[in-house]
Amino acid sequence: MAGFTSTLPRTLLSPSLYTHVHNVWFQGVAPHAKITSREAMTRWFDQGSREDRRAFDETCTKEFAAALESIGPEKFPLPPSNSFSEESAAAENIAGPLMQSINTSDGETKSMQTLALILLLDQIPRNIFRTRQAVIYTHYDRLAGAVLRSLMSAESRPDMHPSLRLAPARRIWFYMPLMHSEHIEDHETYIKVVSEMQEEFREQGDKQSEDYIGDSLEFEKRHKHLIERFGRYPHRNAQLGRSMTKEEEEYLLSGGEHFGTAV
Repeated sequence: MAGFTSTLPRTLLSPSLYTHVHNVWFQGVAPHAKITSREAMTRWFDQGSREDRRAFDETCTKEFAAALESIGPEKFPLPPSNSFSEESAAAENIAGPLMQSINTSDGETKSMQTLALILLLDQIPRNIFRTRQAVIYTHYDRLAGAVLRSLMSAESRPDMHPSLRLAPARRIWFYMPLMHSEHIEDHETYIKVVSEMQEEFREQGDKQSEDYIGDSLEFEKRHKHLIERFGRYPHRNAQLGRSMTKEEEEYLLSGGEHFGTAV
């Protein structure tokens, strides 16, 4: 991992793509919304009918598959990683080529485009690659994590720009790569950052936003519990070719969490 550098081939990443990501993902959600609609929650978290899920998957595939393939593992290979420290050390070099597509001359534009890039890398692959989940966990999650780690260490954080700071319905999506990680350090960061966000709204007396963020923290705790217990997500084992421990097998057979990974 030491000394890793990467260059990005010609891709389809562009400002117009990022605008389209926002339009598709946040359909029906106002730009500065405090909370989101039931319709959007149903769309995002597979709570609707099989037909609804298939329709949204097809939209994501039609609109964004080509862009994701242009930065897929064959076009943008990543180095092996065996630890959180290795992943963190490579973050800037992995994220750098991806961030070249972001307009940094305007703070609001940079924030919105960076959020769109994270959504493209972290969320949309889960709708497109349901039957190829290994590529999500081994490639796109790593890209999303690298982008997030690089922005969290930046002097001016895009997630804290005034255009998004007080819009939890959008801002919360910046941090989802941390929830998807199998590194406990990332989960600790999620709880720290999102708890600080919740406290900010509590101090403002905005209980609606405070409760909305609280729901996300409770969801994160369910994820963190599995990393603390197993050191990984058991439901990913089959897709990643990992041997199942007896405890993991018993957990899954007893109705353990799959977090919306149904095909």
